[in-house]
Amino acid sequence: MAGTMDLFVTVFNLAYLATIWVLATLMGWRYLRHPLAQRRVSRWPLCAVLALGVGDMFHLVARAHRTFTGVESVACTWGGREVSWVGLGAFATSFTLVFFYLFALLYRQEKMKLRWTWVETTIVGLLVVRLALLFFPQNNWGGLAPEWRIYRNIPFTLAGFSLAYLFLQAASTTPNPAAKWLAGIGWAVIISFACYIGTILLVERYPMTGILMLPKTIAYVVVAIYLYELEFQPR
Repeated sequence: MAGTMDLFVTVFNLAYLATIWVLATLMGWRYLRHPLAQRRVSRWPLCAVLALGVGDMFHLVARAHRTFTGVESVACTWGGREVSWVGLGAFATSFTLVFFYLFALLYRQEKMKLRWTWVETTIVGLLVVRLALLFFPQNNWGGLAPEWRIYRNIPFTLAGFSLAYLFLQAASTTPNPAAKWLAGIGWAVIISFACYIGTILLVERYPMTGILMLPKTIAYVVVAIYLYELEFQPR
C-alpha cells in the first residue's frame, strides 16, 4: 500500500503531466494556424514541450503504476541487469530532456536571429556527451549507480546553466513583454538545475531532499508556459 507521501507525489506528477500535454496541444493547435514563415521559429518550442511530455509520460506513468499496484514490472535486460519499467522510464525522460534543452537553444537562436558562437556550440557538445553517457549499462537504470548519476549529469548541468545564461542575456537586449518571458525561462532553468543538483548529491544520505524534485518539476511547467507566451499567445 502506497504511503501518503507517495500518493501525493504521484498525484502531483500526473497533474504536471496533464498540464504539459494541455500546453503541447494548445501549441500544436496554434502552430497549425501560424503562417509558414512563422512556423520555422515556432516549431522549436512546440518540439521542446513535446519532448518533455513524451519522456515524462514514460517515467511518471510507470511510477504511478508502481505506486498504485505495488508491482515493479521488468521491462528488459540491459548490460546483464534487469531494468524495470520505472528504470526504463527514467532513461526515457533523461534522453528526451537533452532534446528539450536543445530545442530551447535552437528557438533562442532563430527567434533572436543570432549567429552561432563557441558558447552555443559548446552547449550542443555537452548535450551530445550527456546523451552518449546515458547508454552505458553502468547507469543501472532503476537501481543504485551514484557515481554514474554524477558522471552523466556533469555535462548536462554545465549545458543547462550555460543555456540559462544565454536566455538571461537575450532578455537584457529585448523589449518587454518578450524580455520578461525570456528572463523567466532563464531563471526557471537555474532553479530547476539547482534543485536537481541538490537531489543528486544528497538524496542517498538525506532521502527527504528528494522533495526538491517538486520545485524542479514546477520549473519545467514555468518554462513551457513562458515558451507558449513567447510564441503562441495571441497578441
